[in-house]
Amino acid sequence: MPQQSLASKSKACDLGYRVNTQTKSCEKVKVPENGKLNRFGDDFECNRGYMKNSENWSCNQIKLPENGVLTVAGNDWRCISTYKREGDRCLKVEKPENSKYLEQGYEWFCHSNFKKEGEKCLRFDIPANAKLSYLGNDWLCNKGFVKNPEKKSCEAVTVPTNASANYIGTFNCNSGYQKIGSNCKKIPDIENGRFYEFGIDFYCISGYQKNEELRNCEKIEILQNAKADSASLDGWVCLGGYVKEGNTCKDFDLPEHSFWFNNYWGCEPGYKKNLSQKSCEKISIPENAHASNTFDGWICNSGYTKNYKDNRCEKTP
Repeated sequence: MPQQSLASKSKACDLGYRVNTQTKSCEKVKVPENGKLNRFGDDFECNRGYMKNSENWSCNQIKLPENGVLTVAGNDWRCISTYKREGDRCLKVEKPENSKYLEQGYEWFCHSNFKKEGEKCLRFDIPANAKLSYLGNDWLCNKGFVKNPEKKSCEAVTVPTNASANYIGTFNCNSGYQKIGSNCKKIPDIENGRFYEFGIDFYCISGYQKNEELRNCEKIEILQNAKADSASLDGWVCLGGYVKEGNTCKDFDLPEHSFWFNNYWGCEPGYKKNLSQKSCEKISIPENAHASNTFDGWICNSGYTKNYKDNRCEKTP
């Protein structure tokens, strides 16, 4: 079998060749009858209507059973709706009364107001202070009521002072109140902080940062050449022309082929950021591609598809 040395190649073999891990060389891919090279050119795939057999390196014709059809890819088969694949056959799946099949496949579900019990769909009653679930196969208690599975009923939730009922059968304490047992107790306000709508969780006003452990709001120290920013984890960001290094904002000279973007710097299309060197390095753009502001710095032209393995653009089939 023709072989090709890997000595002159940095990463992979040419199209139509695959790596032989034992000899560490590139050997030609043997394509069987009713097969073709895959898109990467390092293995074979079978034509539509044939299934790959890697053991004897062949493409075996698919024999469709009654009520079977090819998959979208065409290299396997599936059963039509309401039939289930069992070995090499398609068996009809019967559905119970008061049910319907899903749009595809053989699974079935019960009509609204019916619940699945084993292989049957049984009708159920909706108790007072309840409503049908979204799918219609169960019932849920209204706000302020909790489900009693044994009695199949909805019982009123006891709501204490400074609280309100929720949709999960319990209650929420009002803003600034802590749930203790079945009551809600007021806790002290937090200086420069605000409680959320329910309970004792809080957030800090602009210029202050939340300390979870101490449950307080600490004033943010705005460093030289920085400004307050509530969206930042530190509560501040460096001004334009400066970059963050630790807890300081240092003057930064833009390297060639770069630009400022808000408080960060980036490289022009066709160049890639090198953080360690603080520079923009020119990207090697492969044939049939063009520069783009993406991670790799390039994308394939129209009519070409990226081969991620070999980092090149191939003609789209």
